[in-house]
Amino acid sequence: MAGFTDGPMRIMAHRLGAAYCHTEMVNARAVGDASAGSLRLLDVMEGEGPVVAHLYGSVPEEFGRAAETVTRMGLFSGIDINCGCPAPKVAQCGGGAALMRNPPLIADIVRSVVKNTSLPVTVKTRLGFNGESSTVFDIVRRIADAGAVSLCVHARYVEQFHTGTVHYDVVERLVRESPIPIVGNGGIKDTETARRMQDCGVSGMLVGWNAVGNPWIFQKISGVQEFRSSGVQNGNGRVPTVAEVRDVLMEHIALCQKHKAILEKKYPDTLRVSPEEAVVLDFRCQLFRYLNGMRGVSTLRGKLHGMTTLDQVVSIINEILAREFDYRQKVGRH
Repeated sequence: MAGFTDGPMRIMAHRLGAAYCHTEMVNARAVGDASAGSLRLLDVMEGEGPVVAHLYGSVPEEFGRAAETVTRMGLFSGIDINCGCPAPKVAQCGGGAALMRNPPLIADIVRSVVKNTSLPVTVKTRLGFNGESSTVFDIVRRIADAGAVSLCVHARYVEQFHTGTVHYDVVERLVRESPIPIVGNGGIKDTETARRMQDCGVSGMLVGWNAVGNPWIFQKISGVQEFRSSGVQNGNGRVPTVAEVRDVLMEHIALCQKHKAILEKKYPDTLRVSPEEAVVLDFRCQLFRYLNGMRGVSTLRGKLHGMTTLDQVVSIINEILAREFDYRQKVGRH
């Protein structure tokens, strides 16, 4: 979720039902060195709910120094150690999913973090590298002994990346055998998949990619809040109205503007473009997700690459939402 789960996205997720959120994945070594770039990624906005600092790396001592830095910041409700990211950029450096080949090292990292913080420490993994290597059972026992309070498991193997079968049967076994609570992750996209994961006995659920441009997913799967107005049911929860999509989009963009302005003041040397252009560039992938499936959205991709101002972006949003509203009126879906 690097590049996505910044303050604005976390605020929208909290407002629409998320119990807590993670920061972007940040390099433990850089955090321990208090580099401006890493601290920028750990920036927490006023008004956010509980936030967990999400760290990656492969050296226990570096995680220990990062834990000290994160704790001193006084902004976070926990520290999460990533041992599941399959991205080559992370794994090739020995972090993320590469750590699953070395359960004793994961335990050493957990001990180093626990020793240097008073915050709860959690770990995120996959099930293993493939179906013949479910190392998560060894890992969960080791991290429990090292002081971790829970394990979040993406119910796929490393080689699957973010697609393919979600192995609920392995999660069910893990829940039965684990000495610490298990949080389920992977493939949670609607009420049906959330119920299936819940049936495994997990203590909670973590949603990643399916929350990008879709903060309503937390309401759909948690029942934390009721929608503000009536809407259309599609079998996986209520579909937000065009007006609600516009309201949430505009609020998210406004938060991005505010956040970039804050970052420019705090860390002036970390932004390569103006705050406005940074919003336009960073928000593109979120915007595609928000408008996914709407009339005329395919024309957005070509136009957005040439945009540098928010006025241009808002104009395109209004155009697409107007088309979608007209379409829904014709088919009786507002």
